[in-house]
Amino acid sequence: MRPFSLVLLLCGACSTVEAPDPMVGAAADAPHFLRPDRSDSVMIEVDLLGAATAQAFTEEAVLAQMRQLVDKPVRLIGDRPDRAFVSPPGGYRLADLQALEALHRGSEKSDTQSHLYVLYLSGRWFSDSDDDRTLGLTFGPSSIAIFVDQIENACRSSAGSVTDDSVRALICPLTEAATWIHEIGHVLGLVDNGTAMVNDHRDPDHGRHDSNEQCIMHWSHESGKLAAFIRKRLDAGRWDLRGVFDEACRADLAAARARSD
Repeated sequence: MRPFSLVLLLCGACSTVEAPDPMVGAAADAPHFLRPDRSDSVMIEVDLLGAATAQAFTEEAVLAQMRQLVDKPVRLIGDRPDRAFVSPPGGYRLADLQALEALHRGSEKSDTQSHLYVLYLSGRWFSDSDDDRTLGLTFGPSSIAIFVDQIENACRSSAGSVTDDSVRALICPLTEAATWIHEIGHVLGLVDNGTAMVNDHRDPDHGRHDSNEQCIMHWSHESGKLAAFIRKRLDAGRWDLRGVFDEACRADLAAARARSD
């Protein structure tokens, strides 16, 4: 992840960029999301800027996963605050995302409700190349950016040789949803990113990521490689995102939910 949300912190797509201390502000809101004594529900606010759109499948899959992860009621609200929005020609930087959040975010966490903010954006991260695409990143303790154009590019590349129409139809929706879910994992403190590990499963060579390549939090499931991961699951007959978090990640989240100090 990169800046505040990049490779170590934000980890949705990871490369190497001007990033502050990867633990500054990392997953600071994770206890508020996870612990029943900190909040009793979660709201996900999604702002779609310009031509960016989210698939209904994505929202349903994310809601189902989030409810399991936090064990609380979760609802999603969406908006399109600026239909004429044009992404920066040189790509987004951290300051651009922070400015958009300051302009459009409608609410913050309260004593009873946790709040996750998602920017759905056309365009790209400023350091991206054809070989290294950032699909999403976490740029604050409860803030995520999703780059829908890059997800579509990754899907097209991965689906190029697929002959099964059913598999082809699901690669992009599942990759889009998995991008959210990977970033949500970082917001919730994975891996060793603010939520303590029950057992050591962090890959020391790849930031705040899981050492298990079958887990959604593995470093390789960033950028276009995530679409390849989804395709492998589809080829194996796994048509949804159940079980994308491995046992070690689930144990960390369960322990965090159970804390009462």
